[in-house]
Amino acid sequence: MDSIPIDGFTVEPTEEKKTLRLEITRLFDDSPVSLPTGLISNGEDTKVCIISGQHGNEWNGIYSSQKFFKNVPHEAVKGTLIVIPIVNPLAFNEKSRVSSVDSIDLNRTYLNHSYRKPAEQIGTKLFAELFGETDYIIDIHGGGPGEYSPHVAVTDENLIEKASDLLLPDVYLGSSSSGSLASACAKENIPLFTVEAGKRRHIDRAYTDKIIKGLENFLKGVDMLDGKPQEGKPVVHSNKDKVTSPASGFFTPQVDLGDRIEKGDKIGELEKLFGEEKIIRTSVSGKILYLRSEKVVSKGENLIHVTW
Repeated sequence: MDSIPIDGFTVEPTEEKKTLRLEITRLFDDSPVSLPTGLISNGEDTKVCIISGQHGNEWNGIYSSQKFFKNVPHEAVKGTLIVIPIVNPLAFNEKSRVSSVDSIDLNRTYLNHSYRKPAEQIGTKLFAELFGETDYIIDIHGGGPGEYSPHVAVTDENLIEKASDLLLPDVYLGSSSSGSLASACAKENIPLFTVEAGKRRHIDRAYTDKIIKGLENFLKGVDMLDGKPQEGKPVVHSNKDKVTSPASGFFTPQVDLGDRIEKGDKIGELEKLFGEEKIIRTSVSGKILYLRSEKVVSKGENLIHVTW
């Protein structure tokens, strides 16, 4: 696999699928930090970038993106398709959310003007050399200590129609965290679609199959693949409430991911160490888009996300 510096990276037409490594920086011992990248370019105008692995333990996205690239025929693509399955290789190799090299969340480094540590350099260089020249970005994530029901998040209501092409059952329209790729793309008017599905350190084939099908349909929707795109009919949510744990303890959920709940419903029980059991209730009505799966919780940690 060829390695090329990301600085000044330009896309040339490819005669076949190309895999390469985008060189970002070097560590103190001169070890390279580079990103495995799949590239197809047939000289047309539209450019789509699919990324995953911003957090190294979110494997559904990593598996889905590389599998999609392996499956899509080179000759079928009109335009430029760039797939980077692992944008945070240091964290991925440790099977952790962030790398112990810098302990920085890559998805909080965009447009933050800090350029010292590896994660910061990855975020800065990707945005400057690649993302800023892209027509559409799809950023695939895979949960955390809880599981996400498959959905697409966008920050602009004008992106909802395109988000529906990803064929996931829900679209969440909301704000984004400072320093996130979503926040940076919103500032620069770059269409970004954030996919969430599953939980960390798992590969769920039911989820990955949905993601791969949605990616193919999305490319049809932007005329990069032949064929009429299937019409997605997601439920659109524009509000979210997070039910957090009132204390540290052992959480036993009594609801399922995707359930619709009403204000006041019991969602589970919290048992304190050597202490009493406490019933946890929701203060809002809506759909459970995230459910805590790890049963040991600390005070203030999220138990569920409810959207409506």
